[in-house]
Amino acid sequence: MNAINLAYDQFALRLKLRYPELKEKDIRLCCLFKLGLNSSEISIRMNLSNIAVRVRKSRLKDVLEITDTNIDLNSFLDNF
Repeated sequence: MNAINLAYDQFALRLKLRYPELKEKDIRLCCLFKLGLNSSEISIRMNLSNIAVRVRKSRLKDVLEITDTNIDLNSFLDNF
């Protein structure tokens, strides 16, 4: 996450400050999406099933209050 913070203007730190209810694993997952990894690649790196990644991704949308159906999590994180 330190490398992500350096490369993306304190991305993980800004996430934690804006959304304090995010857990460390949630922030790590957001960082992997920010890097452009897809769900399959993330499932391998985090030792999760593809279904678990999709469930976490859905939960993150709720926590990050992404209510617009035209905005997906990846787009939101790219612009965050």
